[in-house]
Amino acid sequence: MHNQLKMKFSSEQEYPDLSQHNNHMAKVLTPDLYESLRDKETPSGFTLDDLIQTGVDNPGTETPQDPPRPPQDP
Repeated sequence: MHNQLKMKFSSEQEYPDLSQHNNHMAKVLTPDLYESLRDKETPSGFTLDDLIQTGVDNPGTETPQDPPRPPQDP
């Protein structure tokens, strides 16, 4: 149900700001990948947003080998 409500917004509006994140999810989740998967839902209602929530909530820490990501265009 909550996925249907979110679909009222564009994927650009819903894509999380990961510019300050340094975790694996932030490295692999592109706006195109988010757009292609955001409308998928398991039979029990689990969505991509449910899957990525912990990565959004926990930005990770920077290490010398991981330079900060540049800000993304809005």
